[in-house]
Amino acid sequence: MMAALHVTRAEQLIDVLGGSTLVARKLRLRQSTVAEMKRRKSIPLFHWPKFLKLAADAGIELDYERLVQMHIRRKRKLGTHAAALPIEAPVAAVN
Repeated sequence: MMAALHVTRAEQLIDVLGGSTLVARKLRLRQSTVAEMKRRKSIPLFHWPKFLKLAADAGIELDYERLVQMHIRRKRKLGTHAAALPIEAPVAAVN
């Protein structure tokens, strides 16, 4: 049975999963890497599958939709509106 926790922020997720040191050990990352995720309040997308597995193993309900919402929330707070664009929106080439 999954725990019905309403995790809405990346730093909250890291805390719920046991904190920076424990998460780093379980994900085989440096503690400073996870601490930086927590400080920046953002989990890089390429780490999402690892966090999903870790949450499932801990019995915490987490899915891609929740991670996307955390990511969008962070971008909006920074004033970056690109995160609000539909996924299928074309991206202009940078020359």
